[in-house]
Amino acid sequence: MRRADPLVQPIPTGLAVAIAGASLLLAGCSGRQTTSDPLAGTRLADAPTRTERRADDAPAVVRGTVVPWSAMQPLLAEAAGAEVLQEITLDRALAEEARLRGVSVTDAQIRAEEANLLRTLREAGAALDDAGGRQVLDDLRRRRGLGPRRYEALLRRTALLRAMVQDQIDLTDAAIQRAYELLHGPRYRVRIITVDSIPAANAVQARLDAGEPFGEVAARFSTDPSAGVGGLVEPISAADLNYPSALREALPRLQAGRVSAPIAIERGYAILRLDEVIPADGIAFEDVRDSVEREARIAQERTRMSELAARLIGQSGVTALDPSLAWSWRQGR
Repeated sequence: MRRADPLVQPIPTGLAVAIAGASLLLAGCSGRQTTSDPLAGTRLADAPTRTERRADDAPAVVRGTVVPWSAMQPLLAEAAGAEVLQEITLDRALAEEARLRGVSVTDAQIRAEEANLLRTLREAGAALDDAGGRQVLDDLRRRRGLGPRRYEALLRRTALLRAMVQDQIDLTDAAIQRAYELLHGPRYRVRIITVDSIPAANAVQARLDAGEPFGEVAARFSTDPSAGVGGLVEPISAADLNYPSALREALPRLQAGRVSAPIAIERGYAILRLDEVIPADGIAFEDVRDSVEREARIAQERTRMSELAARLIGQSGVTALDPSLAWSWRQGR
């Protein structure tokens, strides 16, 4: 139930793989294998000379032994093959879609995406200055394996998707008002338990009615990622379309400390407990209209871009032939 990380919105990119393995996950290994055990490697004394060795034959040396791509390929494929394959799929689908639509992006548009990303990070980090925003971005890139190639590909995908959805943006008064409520209206600090079926929801409800602590029940039975922290999620705005409408509509009716009845959502049922209402900040709409309109446009762009990316990937007919890659792809679907 948590909102997506702004670093990767709105594009469903993979974010946890070393770039070193991206070029071989689909094509297999072209490296030289001198032993029946692919993990054994090649002793430097038996390996080609420095001028003969190339990175595509031997990407690394460990304790004097060459590590061939054949040793790394299946491990990289299992670890993050699905993420890389999804990126490659979207890159190719976008290239074809751009050709059909006659859409292209300039280097200035690509660099503008980095500026947008830095602005988002600065604003999310209590008005960081330029240097602070850059440091946050660099830290995120390191943690998520966004090296130079994947990072540039991410920016280019974002720019292409944004260019393709511009004719779908419609800033209605309702959309602008929703953005205002999201930015400046009340928010609800809640705990949540999600389950797959109404019998499971009734069983959870019975435990809560019997006095079992909400956090303990959430930790044991909730299917939401927040189970590990007792069902606690970031404060929710009733205007936030990232959450199911039934859940958002229930928020204003909740009473502090009380538990809701099971709420039907897309994949099962949710039970909420309201901990606190965070009141609106009191900033008048007219004082922030320009920034609100900008955020409303960005929100629509993100939604349309995510929808387009998902459609293009879904229509691409991906088949993972390598066993390790196929395993990773199945886990990621």
